[in-house]
Amino acid sequence: MAWITGAQILALPTPPDVTPAQAQDAAEAACALVDTWCGRAIEGATYREWADAVGPHSLLVAHPPVERLYRACTTTAYGLSLTNATADANSITASVQDGVMHLSVFGGASASDLDLTLATYGTMALLLAAIVALPQGWAGAVENEGDPQDIKPEFLGNVLDASALYPLIPDGDATLDLIDRKGGLLWITDAWASGIGENFVRYTGGYATVPPALVNITLQLAADLIRDMGRDSSLAGEHLDKYAWTRAADADLRNSYRNRLAPWRLQRIP
Repeated sequence: MAWITGAQILALPTPPDVTPAQAQDAAEAACALVDTWCGRAIEGATYREWADAVGPHSLLVAHPPVERLYRACTTTAYGLSLTNATADANSITASVQDGVMHLSVFGGASASDLDLTLATYGTMALLLAAIVALPQGWAGAVENEGDPQDIKPEFLGNVLDASALYPLIPDGDATLDLIDRKGGLLWITDAWASGIGENFVRYTGGYATVPPALVNITLQLAADLIRDMGRDSSLAGEHLDKYAWTRAADADLRNSYRNRLAPWRLQRIP
């Protein structure tokens, strides 16, 4: 998402032939670069994370500051059990990534790759009904109810190698003693679960209103992107009458803005 607009960029000193569409592209590109260089999403949204602990009692969320915490869990439970008895397939796999469940059948009459967007389904029962309705021969049962959007992102496996696949959902709500809202650090008395990626947190994070200083930096970055867009990248320098200057390398531009964005970068605890 972009927190600046093409119209704001066109209000700055920019080349006269820049179109509104190009300015809007630059706005979106600049915001995406700021997100990348800061290592987190700047704009406020609701996030569901499965993340590693940074200590026996703490977890650092990916998109601080934390505006509201909805749920934190240290253990998992089976959401569904899924099976597939397609006889002529070479492999039948399931996985979850970026809020989408991928169901693939390789070989045979049912060969296909089908995706289900988890936000479409409000319960595990509704998700199961959608899976069973697919023309791939899936069957299964609800093991524990929950929100399909909370399913842990992972490769669930191959049903030709196992009797069933089990998507994991968060289980066992944790009681938090401390929330460092600005830093996104959560603290819990009875400790996070051991292992990698077993801890779940759902929260609203990022800035509901992006700080004015950060908006200004993003606008300046977008203007720089537009100015570079029309230049010949093979030129090392330019001149006008008796004035000459050397163009900055792309790396210099990146380093300059990375330094200016330092106050908003996500600092991971070692």
